[in-house]
Amino acid sequence: MIYKEEQCKKLCYAIARMRCQGRCEFCGNTAEIHRIFFGLQWMKNWKARYNHLFFIGLCADNHKYEPDAPHIDNDKFFEALTQKLFTKDNDRLVAIMEFKDKPDRNPPKPDWKIIHEKLKNEYQKLEKTHWMDDDIDVSPGVKI
Repeated sequence: MIYKEEQCKKLCYAIARMRCQGRCEFCGNTAEIHRIFFGLQWMKNWKARYNHLFFIGLCADNHKYEPDAPHIDNDKFFEALTQKLFTKDNDRLVAIMEFKDKPDRNPPKPDWKIIHEKLKNEYQKLEKTHWMDDDIDVSPGVKI
């Protein structure tokens, strides 16, 4: 993994953590960040892996144990996610559902510099409105 790719991964997790403020997006308990699209069919697709909209804060119960947890019933998970995001974050919901319904199966080779710059800008934009106590490095030698 090249450095910029690793930085993009860190930024996606940081943006998601900042967006949910460290709380489960389903119940409000303390959360860890997870990918909405997981499994082998998605892991080879960088568009699924490096889009900050496709990350979610979930507590352990809502991640693995509840009836609508993604690892129990992924279809029910997407139904619950739709209900949660419908009024709260419709733009994110549209992006998730469009990708889910019509994934780009053969995306062009990623330009990590462009992806990194877009993620860095999103991080900086969120940073102005969401407080978190852990900044991350977004480029070599620069801490935002």
